[in-house]
Amino acid sequence: MKRDNEQTPPKLVYLRDRAARAAAERSRKTPRKVVVRQGDEFAGEALWLGRSLFVVAASILVYCVLISIGSVPLRAAEGRSSLVSLLAGDFFAGIASAVAGVLLLRNGKRAPLHVALAAGALIVVAVQGLTHLVVAGDLGELTLAGRLEVLMMSAAIALGVWAVSYLVRSSHRPENP
Repeated sequence: MKRDNEQTPPKLVYLRDRAARAAAERSRKTPRKVVVRQGDEFAGEALWLGRSLFVVAASILVYCVLISIGSVPLRAAEGRSSLVSLLAGDFFAGIASAVAGVLLLRNGKRAPLHVALAAGALIVVAVQGLTHLVVAGDLGELTLAGRLEVLMMSAAIALGVWAVSYLVRSSHRPENP
């Protein structure tokens, strides 16, 4: 009689608890909570800004190399005497962005000057390039490369504005909350 009152024998319960789980049960995990330490509210933004600056620096440097080897046609060949004067601003913006990106990825607190320099360089070079495109040619007849260049310059301006915004907001936060 005692056996009739039991629903499952202990051995089956033991095996049932350790049996392989269905795929739907395995995929359900408890979501991790993001722990933000006090005073590090800009740490995630500094990480993404550093990555973005580093990617922009890499793309600018690849662009300079492609122009140097002749794969991409020169955008402002008229009125410029040499390739060095054409690429000097782009190269400086790329190096400044790379340094600022690396410093932001390592330690965001040491990078304000470098981030400001990179943001300014990106904005100035992009505005100069867009101004040259507007003044020098008809925007209705842009090639695919010209449109891509306009898109890259617009992205550089947006990244520069984001970097300036980050600097302003991070400089106004209290040191010891």
